[in-house]
Amino acid sequence: MEYKEYKTKCEQRWYGIALHDALHNWKEWQEHKDYLTDAMKQYIHNPFQKDSLGEKYYNPEGTLTKFLWNCQEAIQPSKQRLDPFLDFEEHYQKIFLKRGLIIYCEALIDEIETQIPKDAPLFERAT
Repeated sequence: MEYKEYKTKCEQRWYGIALHDALHNWKEWQEHKDYLTDAMKQYIHNPFQKDSLGEKYYNPEGTLTKFLWNCQEAIQPSKQRLDPFLDFEEHYQKIFLKRGLIIYCEALIDEIETQIPKDAPLFERAT
């Protein structure tokens, strides 16, 4: 994903301080690009985060948002820290995924999926 595309998508969603925040987060997403790319490959392959025994789903809805929350917990197990993917909204007293993360990850998914031949077997598409 190019910054210009990211900026355009962010401008469609936010304005003012929220837009500035989302655009500022671009550098952080670039720093975590390798991790996020690997995570999005896993998301494509296993969006429900079904364990290897097939008995438990860590993301039963299969949403990208919940998947990213689980990624946050995996790389930052301390509930007292928000880095790298969370932020705190003081006005609403709420913790949320940083602005722009879903836009960035959706673009990574699009890039990954365009690199996969359409006639490839399903088990090869997310590798």
